[in-house]
Amino acid sequence: MSTTSVSAAIVRHIEEIEVALRHIRNVMDPRLEKEAGRLIERKRKAFGWAGAVDDHLDPVCWLAPEQWRMANDTNDYFDLYINFESSNCIDEAEPETWVARFLGFAGSGMRFTFGSNGLFRPKWKAFLRSEPLVQQLVDQGFVCDPKAGLLALPIRIDKDALLSAFEDQDFSEAMAPIEAQLDRIKALRPALDRLVEAIRARA
Repeated sequence: MSTTSVSAAIVRHIEEIEVALRHIRNVMDPRLEKEAGRLIERKRKAFGWAGAVDDHLDPVCWLAPEQWRMANDTNDYFDLYINFESSNCIDEAEPETWVARFLGFAGSGMRFTFGSNGLFRPKWKAFLRSEPLVQQLVDQGFVCDPKAGLLALPIRIDKDALLSAFEDQDFSEAMAPIEAQLDRIKALRPALDRLVEAIRARA
């Protein structure tokens, strides 16, 4: 569809578009933030991990086992920590809504990303490029882009499940992939603990 055709379609349907955007931002997005945040906080407490989740998932939604905390830490610094976040679209723009983020609009999506307070960004990128343990995680379904400093575990949200969640007001099935990936991270603790030891050796 040409730019001219898109512009004409928007003008033709601007009332519906504005109503939809307001509904998403005022009703749907806050519900998604609330449901995901509650789930992550419940799992964090069940695991006995450190972390913080704010009311809107942004900018704060992180967690980490206490064993990953940096030595003599007083500021919640960890050799390895996990963030819940969204990725940008293919064109690097941020999706306009959380609904779009959760459903992977234009190449975006949700993921658990891993970072380190023990290695500054250049060292972290070099670590991702050269550490053999990272490749083992990639073989387990992680995504790694050393150039961007990215180590992440993607989360796939099912569109039909999310549709049913809003219709039935039951988000358990739609949020299940988030819980499953958290359980997977916990199950991978032996490999991740070895990664922490490797980070500490490089710091």
